[in-house]
This record gives sequence, structure tokens and C-alpha cells, in this order.
Amino acid sequence: DEIILNFGRMAEEKNLKILISSLEQLLKTHPDAKLMFAGDYIFREKLEEIAKKSPVSDRIIFTGRYNREDLPVICSVAKIFAFPSLTDTQALVLNEAAGQNLPIVMIDQSGVNDVFKDKENGFFAKNNPRDFAKKCAKILENEDLRNAFAINSEKKAHEFSEKIQTEKLISFYRDLLKLPLK
Repeated sequence: DEIILNFGRMAEEKNLKILISSLEQLLKTHPDAKLMFAGDYIFREKLEEIAKKSPVSDRIIFTGRYNREDLPVICSVAKIFAFPSLTDTQALVLNEAAGQNLPIVMIDQSGVNDVFKDKENGFFAKNNPRDFAKKCAKILENEDLRNAFAINSEKKAHEFSEKIQTEKLISFYRDLLKLPLK
């Protein structure tokens, strides 16, 4: 199966419903596609209801809550990380997905997280199911592209690792300490 994965906090503002409609579009050209939601929160129950009413309900998986240490196993079955949110300010799940070598398709939110670069480790999509499905299809149809995006995701994630970010913060504080007090 070609698993499109979304993991994290399931809240209505994450725009997760669009992934179900996108799957309907994607299945027209990729009959092995499946959508997997990993996570939990207040919108999960409603999203499951929407999925059950969908004509593609048999192609949608809900894993429920997961332990952090299980994330590599969850990601290992996926071909793409789908990120449809329009409201995130940091989108840390993008770092986690990139760290697991996943190509990313996300709704265009330029500047929300530097671990993602359009056409380097995934694609920006418009906020509509057809375009989101089209961007997923491009990745699924081209193994070389998918592999290149996966490699670039890992590289980008490494640039923003906890260790590197901590070193930057320490350097920043050291530079502040060198400033004269007024």
C-alpha cells in the first residue's frame, strides 16, 4: 500500500478533513493509496465519523494515541507525510517527519518551518483536495523524486536537530553576554 501519513494532535484547526477528500481524488489514479492518522485529541472522534461516511472509509486507518518511541515504526510504513494545517506557528511535526526521511506535502504556509523547502523535500499544495492529491501523486509516481525528497528531508532535519539548535541558543546567549550593559 501507498500510505499517506498524518500524525500529531488531532484538532479541527489542523484542516485534517481535506486529507479524506484528497484520498478520494488520489484513489482514482493510485488504487493502493491509504490514509493513516496517528494521534489523538478532541477532533479525532469527529474525524472518524467523517471518515466512516466517506466512500473511501475502507482506505483510512486511525492508530490512536502513540508513544514517541513508536514514531519511527509508524513512519516506516509511510511514503509521504501530509500536513494540511493552515494555522500552525511552528509545525514541529514537520521536523519529526523530515527526521524520519519522509517527503512532505503541505498546504502552502511559507515560512512556518524552515525544515520544509518546496520542491526540495516535498511540495506545497493549494488548500483544495484535488491539488493536494495531485502533489501526492507526483511523489508516488516517481521513485527517484521520492528518494531525493526523503534524503533532503533527512538533511534538513539534521540542520535543525536538538543538538544544533541548542548550540545556536548557547552561542546566542554568549554573544548577549559580551554586549556592554547600559
